[in-house]
Amino acid sequence: SFKKILILKKFENYIYNIKTNPNYLSVLMSVCLESTAVYMNKHPKCLATIGNDSGIVSFYLQGIDGPLISLIKSQGHKWCTKTGNPEKESSVRLTFKNIDVGIQSCLGRINPIAATNLGGYEVSGYLPLMDKVGYCARLVGNELPMLI
Repeated sequence: SFKKILILKKFENYIYNIKTNPNYLSVLMSVCLESTAVYMNKHPKCLATIGNDSGIVSFYLQGIDGPLISLIKSQGHKWCTKTGNPEKESSVRLTFKNIDVGIQSCLGRINPIAATNLGGYEVSGYLPLMDKVGYCARLVGNELPMLI
């Protein structure tokens, strides 16, 4: 599992070469959410936080049909990422207002509460799951700052 994180470390130069385009956001989201999925499956703090929650957390960009990427866990399985449309309806959906908000969010440069209140994000669905995913993503960002 942590081997994936080591592989993703190779993307470091690409990650910090910020480009405002949908492809860059998709790569950045993939790196961030794959790292978050590893933590959600293995890290004691994330395991304690997530508990038995499962579902689909999908990330969208305003104006683009379909999710950029989703974080998925069905009962009895591990968290994983999936690009494209998930097979079931999302439990929670986060939509970025624009590409820059998505990129800055992935890089940990935006306060998620402030961004939601100021219209940078739109979140709908099962919000407690989104809070738990956000906690684990921030934990990844704190422990692996070279990634995000």
